[in-house]
Amino acid sequence: MVDGCECDLSEMKPYFRRSKVCPAHQAAPLALLNGVECRFCQQCTRCHPLEEFDGTKRSCRSQLLHHNKSRKHRRRCTPGSFYSSKRPRANGVAKKKAAAAAVKDPAAAAAKAAAAAARKAAAVAAASAAAQAR
Repeated sequence: MVDGCECDLSEMKPYFRRSKVCPAHQAAPLALLNGVECRFCQQCTRCHPLEEFDGTKRSCRSQLLHHNKSRKHRRRCTPGSFYSSKRPRANGVAKKKAAAAAVKDPAAAAAKAAAAAARKAAAVAAASAAAQAR
């Protein structure tokens, strides 16, 4: 409990009873707890000295580090996310992948290359026709 707080926690929601802090002190930028200036951490539901917080943040540094580490891990490991193997690859990687596919099935690789060349030629022809139309 915060020094001088007269709130009856028995009538509060279970969250406030469990964390032993009233809504006013939970949202306060600082509170006195046993004579020490503290702030309530929303992540670990405890009061910590102000030195353990960055600026006006409501989570202590240790919890922020843990949170950021788990977010980074989830972002790296989630299938279908931006960081998964389904994203477009850099040019060098795509060329190496195409070369490896050509070794496995040369006929399919040749057909794929011919189709790409035909698409490129069609695009160039369309661009030159549009330029002549001007």
